Amino acid sequence: MARRGGRWTRAITAGGIDPGAPAAPPIDALIARFDLASALHAALVLLYGAHLCGERGVAPAEVARVLDRRWDEALGRGTLAERGVAEYAGSRVALSPLVLRTLDELPPATGVLVGRPGSVTLLGPCVVVAGDEPLVAVAERCAPQIGGAILAATGEPVRAELVLEARARGAAPMLRAVLDAPPSDAAIFVIDDPELAEHLGLPRLA
Repeated sequence: MARRGGRWTRAITAGGIDPGAPAAPPIDALIARFDLASALHAALVLLYGAHLCGERGVAPAEVARVLDRRWDEALGRGTLAERGVAEYAGSRVALSPLVLRTLDELPPATGVLVGRPGSVTLLGPCVVVAGDEPLVAVAERCAPQIGGAILAATGEPVRAELVLEARARGAAPMLRAVLDAPPSDAAIFVIDDPELAEHLGLPRLA
């Protein structure tokens, strides 16, 4: 994918005729994980190809060009921006750094991946009661229950970044949290108070 995607991106940004974006299974996996339209395949190949060529993104006009003049995605008004897949700054469109790490097959920046990435069945927030047990150990215990991988937070990452990276990697995010009300993120929240877990009324993993 890397060589073909880079060549295709160079041809597009040089003004060449668009023969259609090359096949790219990692891009297709990203589309499935973020529930994106398959028509965005060309834009994602273009943006990743720019990264492979050492460029920080492409001009919005190039994105619109490979999407049949769809300016919503090119200008940050579409699903790529809404779901955090792409960033828009300085008249450039680029993939999120956390998405790039996934495509580059680098280790996660926000946590430790436990289990095999795939289709995450977690549709909303849930809780696990665990005291001082290491978060990775909690993730190993819970992974079979959700039928896929878990990205167990390391340190105290920004919750939105953990959720984004987990989704990009086909995993459910897990973090320790102090909660006083039910959260809205589709994530696994590890708390140490059984009574609070009951009070929150969220699904509970063993």
